[in-house]
Amino acid sequence: MAKRFLFRMLPLLVVLIWPCMASAGFFVQSPDGQTVNLRLRPSMASSVLVRVPDGSEITLVQTESEWSHVRWEETDGYMLNRYIIFVSEDTGESASVGGVVRYVRSPNSAPVNVRQTPDPHGPLMDRLPTGTEVVVTDPGEEWTEIEGPDGPEYILTEYLSEDPPELWDDPGQMYILSENSFPVNIRTAPKGHLLMRVPTGTRVEVIDQEGDWSQITVSGKTGYVLTRYLTDVRPEMLDRSYTAYVSVKDGFVRVRYGAGKGYDTAAKLTDGTEVTVIGSVKGWARIRCGDIEGYIDEQYLRSEP
Repeated sequence: MAKRFLFRMLPLLVVLIWPCMASAGFFVQSPDGQTVNLRLRPSMASSVLVRVPDGSEITLVQTESEWSHVRWEETDGYMLNRYIIFVSEDTGESASVGGVVRYVRSPNSAPVNVRQTPDPHGPLMDRLPTGTEVVVTDPGEEWTEIEGPDGPEYILTEYLSEDPPELWDDPGQMYILSENSFPVNIRTAPKGHLLMRVPTGTRVEVIDQEGDWSQITVSGKTGYVLTRYLTDVRPEMLDRSYTAYVSVKDGFVRVRYGAGKGYDTAAKLTDGTEVTVIGSVKGWARIRCGDIEGYIDEQYLRSEP
């Protein structure tokens, strides 16, 4: 799993909780509610001594930036800080020893932009691959502040997941979804020569994204496809096409090239505009309206004119 340059605010946390040790405890918090590995050394490559059940109380021997030396029953070993929480027996309040950790997860498994300011046009600081671990310093409804190498940076909240990549279902897997179910062109480069044509519903693996294009692997070949032809919904789960109408009180609603606010605007539609819905991806309807095709947040669609 990729990891970002992380600044844990652990020393401050330890200072705050140490005086309360007499009325406090440290417990295991597993991401899947099952167990957490206790390892021989502070490394993911180290052997597993025992698997500690979720909710087990442990003794904290020593804490470092990423790992803690802990004791559970008769076994001493190392556990990742993000799986350890401190709980006060007096108040019942808890705090994560490892900070608030989230994982980058984009709709098409492509890298996600990190910006200097909470603005889609703010200076680009980095592009984080899906699965990258980040530390959240200030969560927000649209933008979330995260720790960067030189200070706070910002990422769209919709691209962060509480669950680690190992709990995702095939994070790099996508499917071709074409207009009118026609095969889609796969090219040697963005706007390059034709490499092959792939039928709708074909499973592909996303490697990277460059602007409106995604680099993919399919049938043993690597090429490029327009991102708007990718969906993470299995073909058999795609909704049948139906007619809907734009629902917006004032102004317009944006049609985007991808299923998310981070994608560029393809068109703007006013209230009452009739569209054909040809698919759905995580709350975003894929629509067609004349020569326009893209994604609309489903909250802006209604079934009646």
